[in-house]
Amino acid sequence: MGVDDITWGQKVAAVLVLRQADVSFDLKELRAWSRDRLPTYQLPAILRVIETMPSNAMGKIDKKSLVKQLFGNGVATQ
Repeated sequence: MGVDDITWGQKVAAVLVLRQADVSFDLKELRAWSRDRLPTYQLPAILRVIETMPSNAMGKIDKKSLVKQLFGNGVATQ
């Protein structure tokens, strides 16, 4: 998802829910995995790992709630 950024306008953020809670995952691993699958401008600059994705009444991911929950005012700080 795109998260507002003061310098760049927006940054690409990836939000993941891991299948196994005892597994660690970092931004370097995600970028390495993504490098062969995505163009450079789509590579995530921010990674957040959460326990569950918020959903709306229709069962879809609630992106607005997710941005507010993870980034507060919606501006990336990392």
